[in-house]
Order: sequence, then structure tokens, then C-alpha cells
Amino acid sequence: MSGADLFPPANDAAGPVVGLLLAGGRGSRFDSAGHHDKLLARIEGQAVAALAAQSLVRACDRSFAVLPPGKPELERELHAAGCETLVTEATRLGMGHSIAFGLARILERCQPACVVVMLGDMPRVRTHTIRRVIDALRGHPATIAAPVMAGRRGHPVVFSPAHFEALKALRGDRGAASLLSTHTPTLVEVDDPGIFLDIDTPGDLAQGTVDEGMDRRRDTPAQHRP
Repeated sequence: MSGADLFPPANDAAGPVVGLLLAGGRGSRFDSAGHHDKLLARIEGQAVAALAAQSLVRACDRSFAVLPPGKPELERELHAAGCETLVTEATRLGMGHSIAFGLARILERCQPACVVVMLGDMPRVRTHTIRRVIDALRGHPATIAAPVMAGRRGHPVVFSPAHFEALKALRGDRGAASLLSTHTPTLVEVDDPGIFLDIDTPGDLAQGTVDEGMDRRRDTPAQHRP
């Protein structure tokens, strides 16, 4: 049975559930010389970004990935995983710019019921977790939702249409931190250590190969919060 069979798309009469994968990070902590892209690093034979994209695609009706130009291999990986790719220089300006660009392009193509903002360097978030966070927004059109485990908030974060204009106005590298500081998200309790596991250094790859039942309960660094 495929992942799509286990987790069918979450259709909504108000519009599709749309995923937005952020794949524009420079990864300087992974390789300061810039020779190796952490999003293309392999975990059990698959690229980090591809693993993240697969979970997102299985949970959403339609998924997009924002990435910088000059990354043909990364674009191929994301496309093969099921994402529509959005290439832009805006990624160089920070996560806020990436979110704003991605959402603007999404809204040119469809009117989502909600948008799931996910980081491309988080390969172990489970599809079931994403679906649970999406479901938390149903019936609550003005909310933001995020997963939580052991009292710590993780990723991804789901935004309803009430926040789309604010997301389109984001700038800089703080992502959606300003929105999360002024609008308390609905927190969904999950049993998924993957909501904290981001690949920042080569050592993190070893953590990614551990069984998904691993218990790695640490806060996501500030620079990785959407």
C-alpha cells in the first residue's frame, strides 16, 4: 500500500490544501565552503529535500517548492517528489522573502483552503503529523496550527487564508516569526520527533537515519522557524 493510499489528499470544499516547501537555505553550517548542498545530502539513499517533499505531497492536494536558481539537481529531486517548483533569487534575501514569493505564486494558481509551510531540511516529519495539523484548522478559518511534542512546538506550520496577506508581506530571514508572536497558534499534540529534526550539520544526517520512533526532543533553532 502506498503512502497516498494511507494518507489520501485532504480535499476541502473551500479550496485545496496546499503545501509550500522552503528549499532556499544556503546551508552554511553544513558546509561553510559551499561545495555541498545539505538538501541534496543522502539519508538512506534519498535526498534530504526529497524526503521532506514526499511527506508534504502525501498530505496535501497540491505542493510547491521555492528554491534558488542554478540548482538543477535539487529542482529535479523536488519535481520527482511531486512538487511544482518555483525558482527565484528571492531566496537569497531570507526565509521571509521565500514565503512571500511562494505564496504570491500559489495564489496566482489557486485559492487554497490553507497553506502548509514546511522546511526542506526537515526530512523526518511524518505525513500523519502534517494531516493532523491540517485537520486542526477545519472550522477555524482565522487560525494558525502547529505540532507540539513534550511541550515544544515544531514544524510544519499551517496558515488559514486570514493570514495570506501578512505572509505575502514577509521580508528578511525571520520567516513568519512575527505572525506567530502576535497570533497564538493552535497546538496539536503529536508523537513525532521529526518535527524537531532539521539537518544543519553533517552530524545531523546520522540522526536522520535513526528509526522514526527516535526521541530527539530539542527546540528548532530560531533561524529555522517559519
